[in-house]
Amino acid sequence: MTISTTDRKAGPFDGNDVTVAFPFTFKVFSTADLYVVKADTATGNETVLVLDSDFTVSLNADQDVNPGGTLTMLTAPATGTTLTITSDIDILQPVELTNMGGFYPTVINTALDRITMILQQVAESVARCVKFSVSTPSDEITEIPSDGRANKALGFDAVGTLTMLAMTT
Repeated sequence: MTISTTDRKAGPFDGNDVTVAFPFTFKVFSTADLYVVKADTATGNETVLVLDSDFTVSLNADQDVNPGGTLTMLTAPATGTTLTITSDIDILQPVELTNMGGFYPTVINTALDRITMILQQVAESVARCVKFSVSTPSDEITEIPSDGRANKALGFDAVGTLTMLAMTT
């Protein structure tokens, strides 16, 4: 089947101390493919939730015709928190096509769906990243050093080049 939506995220849903069921409408292969985060709206701190410890999932029977399902929290998210559901499909290619083997379109469709879903995960993640405009010359894009970051902030110098700035107290 085809993947006919670019949505790979449901929510964020506001916690209210009552609601425990949260729908999602994107295709997954198994309940283990979900990645669920509860965030404290006051602090922004996020907690990754665990399948069968924090929530259960009921998938729609035919993920090709009716993708998604319902995530049910074991405890309702509190007021002042949000719940976001996305996917974390392993970046693997499990399909092996052999010479003289049967050629089944559903196997190819599933493999292509998996690739599309993984690309959607990456696109959703990249959309949340700090990015330079497409017209920025590549020689102006600086790698952030892994050392020497203590007491520094990421900023731009007088000509607009990304640099580490010393923080003053």
